[in-house]
Amino acid sequence: MDTREEMQINEEANISTSVSNGCVDDRGRTADKRTTGGWKASPFIIVNEVAERLAFFAIAVNMTAYLVREMHQSLPTAGTHVTDWIGAAYVLTILGAFLADAYLGQPALKHVHAIFKLQGRFRTLVVFSCIYSVGMVLLTVSGSLDSLRPPACKERPCVEVNGGQNGFLLCALGLIALGTRDIKPCVSSFGADQYDEADEKEAIQKYVFFNWFFFAINMGAIFGITVLVYIQEQKGWSVGFGIPTAFTICSIIIVAAGFPYYRYQKPIGSSLTRFVQVIVSYVRNHLEGVEVEHEDDLYEVTTKESDIFGARKLSHSSQFRFLDKAAVITDPETVRKDRWRLCTLTQVEELKSFIRILPIWASTLDLAISFAQLSTFFLSQAAVMDRNLGSNFTIPTGCVPIFSAINALILVPIYEKVIVPILRKLTGQT
Repeated sequence: MDTREEMQINEEANISTSVSNGCVDDRGRTADKRTTGGWKASPFIIVNEVAERLAFFAIAVNMTAYLVREMHQSLPTAGTHVTDWIGAAYVLTILGAFLADAYLGQPALKHVHAIFKLQGRFRTLVVFSCIYSVGMVLLTVSGSLDSLRPPACKERPCVEVNGGQNGFLLCALGLIALGTRDIKPCVSSFGADQYDEADEKEAIQKYVFFNWFFFAINMGAIFGITVLVYIQEQKGWSVGFGIPTAFTICSIIIVAAGFPYYRYQKPIGSSLTRFVQVIVSYVRNHLEGVEVEHEDDLYEVTTKESDIFGARKLSHSSQFRFLDKAAVITDPETVRKDRWRLCTLTQVEELKSFIRILPIWASTLDLAISFAQLSTFFLSQAAVMDRNLGSNFTIPTGCVPIFSAINALILVPIYEKVIVPILRKLTGQT
């Protein structure tokens, strides 16, 4: 075999083991399927999620009780504060995704450890997990020092919490919400980055990963809602908050330990910015009376891939055709990458795809609203129930939401191991 044939064989072997989705390894090279990603990397992400969710649920389900008993807030006020806090943690996750793509995806400073040179979701995950941990430490301090809480209520009316005490607690909760807000959109996406959808085997593994990722969330929730809430009730708030804080710090160590095995998707910029560009370009062309005569008139780059790094081109769709005006060339000069005046067809189709999933997003709002009650008024109802199991054990109020997590732990394996195989056999789909 001559040298040329050997080079060709080696080149083909490299292509077959390299990912096709643009991911790189920790050294910036095209990721190799044999040494990165898949189930070599996913366990770190799943265990990290167990630890982080354990910590979050341990404080979320019992925070109303803490505000009422220790901070002497009324039940409606405490319920409002907890709802606002959880809302801030979840509703603003889109900002976390924006930061990961648009800002924390930029190159890091030179002369730092390799783990801090990595871009996008991983860096966002590490940075805001640290912020999360600082918030947890402050919350533990709040639950430990008497000076940061009003004195115990020995007679009515109770001494109200002062501004400094309340401010310290809100600062702690704010940092936790900030950390959660920016972690949530990145951790699941980072998990998805570990699988190459062009590889049939990895595409199936990606589907399995998300089932077990959801399982991990509820596994962490169960331990947080049961064991840690019980510790809070029996051992006090300093220990009850200190243990979740330790788990939060451990979650950072766990996710960082896997960095040699991860695949890192190079940031493709902010989708939000591209959406706004399409809208601005559409409005400008609409006001100028631009019409789309034929889909062949719509602008697209001539390269094999789209001009969105790491993204394939999208074909034209018949829905929301009014947005096509954003891709009509009205001035040849605008072709020079002025995306505020002329967008590519792929960019327009990206916005269309986003619009299509909005009904799915909207359908989850009712569930989210009802779920928010688990940590507020649902617990208030539990507080006046008979929770005795025999004569020696009383179920802590904060443990009552466990049933929703148990339901998920039971159904996920049944869905994965029983329902999915049956549906695959019936439909012939993999």
